[in-house]
Amino acid sequence: MTVQTAPPKQNLDQALKALCKLAHERASKRLQEQTEKFREKLEAVTFNLLVLGEFKRGKSTLINSLLGADVLPMATVPLTSVITIIHYAEQAILKISFLGGETKTDRVESLPSYVTERANPHNKKGVQLVYLGYPAKFLEPGIRIVDTPGTGSVYLHNTQTTQDFLPESDGVVFVFVADQPATRNELDLLKESMNYSARQFYVMNKIDHMETDGLQESQSFLQNTLREELGAPCKIYPISASRALQAKLHKEAPAPEFQNLENAISTFALKEKGDALLQSIASKMLALIHETEQLLAIEKHSMELPVARLSECLDKLSMAKIEIARQQQDAEFILRGEINKLVSRVEKDLKPVVEMHDGPLQKQIEQEYETHKDLSKDDLIEHLRTELKRQITKIFDDWRKDENKRIDETFAHLNARFVDKANHVIAEIKSLTSQLFQIEVNTYFEIETLKMQSRHYYAVDNPFMLSMQLMPLLLPDVLSKNIIRGKFVEAAREELSRNSGRLRADYQERLEASSRAFLNNFRKKTVGALEEIESIIKRAIQSAENAKEESATTAATLRQQSENLESARELLQAHR
Repeated sequence: MTVQTAPPKQNLDQALKALCKLAHERASKRLQEQTEKFREKLEAVTFNLLVLGEFKRGKSTLINSLLGADVLPMATVPLTSVITIIHYAEQAILKISFLGGETKTDRVESLPSYVTERANPHNKKGVQLVYLGYPAKFLEPGIRIVDTPGTGSVYLHNTQTTQDFLPESDGVVFVFVADQPATRNELDLLKESMNYSARQFYVMNKIDHMETDGLQESQSFLQNTLREELGAPCKIYPISASRALQAKLHKEAPAPEFQNLENAISTFALKEKGDALLQSIASKMLALIHETEQLLAIEKHSMELPVARLSECLDKLSMAKIEIARQQQDAEFILRGEINKLVSRVEKDLKPVVEMHDGPLQKQIEQEYETHKDLSKDDLIEHLRTELKRQITKIFDDWRKDENKRIDETFAHLNARFVDKANHVIAEIKSLTSQLFQIEVNTYFEIETLKMQSRHYYAVDNPFMLSMQLMPLLLPDVLSKNIIRGKFVEAAREELSRNSGRLRADYQERLEASSRAFLNNFRKKTVGALEEIESIIKRAIQSAENAKEESATTAATLRQQSENLESARELLQAHR
């Protein structure tokens, strides 16, 4: 059996241009909206590759070596809390997005002035994101490298910025170093990233800093550590990013280990992710082409009907629009009510989780305090905050596995009910066009399902962040550490409740977004189809009232448009 593969992306681009041209020629708002949607999807066939690790691990050097150019600033000082997204562009360009909403472009050489702690301390310039377009072959298939601030430095805002961006990841390159063992913070960040990314690539950088015997011992130690933490063996790529960069700058091939890393990332991004998306888009575009061909057939048939008959068709379409609008309003009212019930169910399911774990969580924090109370005050606060977040993550992650399954099943049944309603309305349109023109319009209805990949992440505040709350820490250790204990025991209850609320809001956002997408698709599919047919009939009436010569021109245009559609179909059906 031959496995069907996606047509090349350039074929989809050419087919889409043909559809865009047709939408413009026919002044079809619905076709324009559909082609715009496909254009956005094609542009979104990107693979967000987050490069993670603690500061001074050589992340910027690694990215530069992937780009084959000395682009990102490389220094021993940590960067600011600014994410840099590097994407493919035919010419190098820098775009800066600010927190206030404004944007500006700048020379690539100006990048350090926005992303280094020295030039932009604590992000005083208010930079939200930096986009770097660069003509690197590695990026050309749609790979976007996301350079994150190093974690674990004195700049705590860097760690938070990196954690906040984890939900955007498709894949992660986690950078360890050969001359230092993996830290607890590194392993915690790695495990958190696995909640969001489809694939992780484990890099042991700076192998040039060690002798062969020490390097083998270090690699074995890292493999054992990851196996214990993750419960499965992991492939590690031992590299020297600095040597790979120098090789590329001198137009030489980097070491095989580095090439293996590049190939592994590219293969995953293109084959395991890209092909599936392209095949999905190609299928939907083929369905749209078929639908548009049928509308062209209706228009050709309409040109042969007398004006009286066309006017009668217009009257029937007007009545159908009124009835379909009524059915849509009924469906929307019922669907919104069902979504509200689902959100209430999540809230109800969360309540016993909070009540059950409230006391045990406070006891766990007290035990952690007793075990680690000999730490310095700053280290004790950071340890308790990390442990509190770890415990809260475990509590809710266990609950989410079952809740996701329950909500997914319920939403699937709900979805099926309303897909039936939508397809019933579309069947009425098919029946109407069959009666009027002896042509069946086989429209397709794209089902919008609940996206279970959440943007939720757990957060635990440091209860001593406010300046007034810092005052007790100036007291002697005996007094101040007891205050630390009390604050974190109290925070355990508050953070459990707060993260419960954030989870409820996450479910509500996803459920409501899915239902909105469903209803918007419903409206556009039904009303758009009727308006398209109505526009066809009006053009046919106008054509019938004009000279025969103009009618012949219109017929020739329709023939040409049909041929263009057939060419687009051939492009989409061409497989690699």
